Amino acid sequence: LYRYFATKADLMYAIREEHLDRSVAYARERIEGEANATQRLRLGFEALVRFWVDNPEDFRHVYSYRARGEDADPARPTLHDKSSIQAARGFSVSLVRGFFQHHGLEPDEALLNQLTDAIIVATHGVIAIPLGSPSMRYSPSEVMARTTVQAFIASWTGFIDFIKAHRLTRQPTAEQFLAYLDTVARLA
Repeated sequence: LYRYFATKADLMYAIREEHLDRSVAYARERIEGEANATQRLRLGFEALVRFWVDNPEDFRHVYSYRARGEDADPARPTLHDKSSIQAARGFSVSLVRGFFQHHGLEPDEALLNQLTDAIIVATHGVIAIPLGSPSMRYSPSEVMARTTVQAFIASWTGFIDFIKAHRLTRQPTAEQFLAYLDTVARLA
C-alpha cells in the first residue's frame, strides 16, 4: 500500500477524489442533451444530490474525513487541490455561469464564486443534515434539493430581471447582488 501512497491520508484523499469524479460523471450524464440552461442547472444539482443520497457512506467520507495521528495536519485541506477537485467545482461553476449567460449576463468572478458556493452548500446541506441527525424526520432529500434549487433559480431570475429593468451592467458583481438582496428584504 505504501508503495502507492505515502500516508493513509493520501490514500483517503485518492478515494475522495474517486467519489467526486463519480458524482460529477453521474450529474453530467443526467444533463447530457439538455440545451436549456435553467434546466441544466436544476437537473445538474438535483443529480448531485441524488448521487449522494444513493451513496451516503461516500458522502460521509468525502465531506467528513479528517486525518488522524501522524497524518493529521490542521492546516492541510480535507481535499487536495487536484484536477478531480477542480473538475467537480468547475462543473458547478459551469452550471451557474451557463444560467447567467443564457440571460445575456457574465457575472464577475466574485459573484460567480459566491453564487456557486451558496448553491453547493445549500444542496449538500439537504444531504448532510439528515445524515447527521438520523433521529429527526426530514422530507426526502430529493424534495428538499428541488425546493432549494428552485429557490435559487427564482432569486437569481429576480436579480436578472432587476438588472434588465434598471439597465444595469451586463457584468453583475457580488456587491450588486448583495445590494439587490438588501433591496428585496426591505420591500418584503
